[in-house]
Amino acid sequence: AATPAPQTLTQTATTWEIPIADIAVANGFSTLTDANITPRHEWINVGDGEYIDKVLNNSGITLEDGDTVIWDYSAENAVTTTTTYNNQLVAGVWRGRTANGGYGRIQRSGYGIVKMRFVAASGGSTIPIGTALVTSSTARFAVPTRVPGEATSVNEPAATQTRLNTYSIGYLREAYTWVGTGTFTAMVYAYIS
Repeated sequence: AATPAPQTLTQTATTWEIPIADIAVANGFSTLTDANITPRHEWINVGDGEYIDKVLNNSGITLEDGDTVIWDYSAENAVTTTTTYNNQLVAGVWRGRTANGGYGRIQRSGYGIVKMRFVAASGGSTIPIGTALVTSSTARFAVPTRVPGEATSVNEPAATQTRLNTYSIGYLREAYTWVGTGTFTAMVYAYIS
């Protein structure tokens, strides 16, 4: 389809389909890459953590596993996305995949995967374990508070260089290494807090 959409699942008292992944393929494709696959499964046997269920996706888009969300006080128990760097209304990280208007789950604490996006002007480096993640100016993503090798991080506005008043989503639990310059996007392992 010109604008593909995931199939609707049958979830009734007698049949309960469980999504595993969405796979986007182009007409006449011959190979698939990881970028073509969007996981939809629910994690089981995950580590201890704090989760809030029955949270309304009020973002206007489909939220996916690892998306960063903020509280939306226009509706009861609702979240949305933000393009405000270091937003103080950070609610946590979305778990699963839920269309706008649907109800899902957010993770407030514990170990989990977070979508991270940052811009690097230097030729590469490593973001160390323990680096704080905050809301990005790109909706749904977290951004590290500091990118090594940058005199003034392109991700961190000058007014917040002191890192005071950081409204953290969590902290990296694995170092992230990149090579080159430009925009980098990754699913990273973090302690969400």
